[in-house]
Amino acid sequence: MLPDKKTMLKKMLEANLLDRKQVSEAIAYCKKQNEDLYHYLTTRLDKSSAKINRFFIDNFDCHPIILNDIVLNPDVLNMVPTSLMVNHLIVPAFQIRQRVYLAVSDPLDIDGLRAVMKYTGERSGILLSSKDHIIKALAEYLFKPKIASIMK
Repeated sequence: MLPDKKTMLKKMLEANLLDRKQVSEAIAYCKKQNEDLYHYLTTRLDKSSAKINRFFIDNFDCHPIILNDIVLNPDVLNMVPTSLMVNHLIVPAFQIRQRVYLAVSDPLDIDGLRAVMKYTGERSGILLSSKDHIIKALAEYLFKPKIASIMK
């Protein structure tokens, strides 16, 4: 299950992904601008960092995956609206028993994960993948078949 944004920020502080000064400055800024603190802070992190992936592996039972190495299950893929997968770069990859595993390039996108989990179930597992692999999987499994059916 995904933590709420407050818990996520607390764990990020504990893991030294953020420091207290950054958070204090961000709180002041977000109050003035009426912005979401979590969104503000996470957009400023280096998401390509191996440290972010290590954080999710250590704290949230996430696992790395190379999407090119597996065949996606079309039935699982079709559980989620295409627009949601494209907008958040989240791909339902496969299902084991009643648990759907979601490949994500940005595990900090809690809102996107929650939106996808409305379709796949709250017990969905998280798999860490690269943005390039997510885009390639979306093109291969969603867009190529649609284009092929139009061309017939």
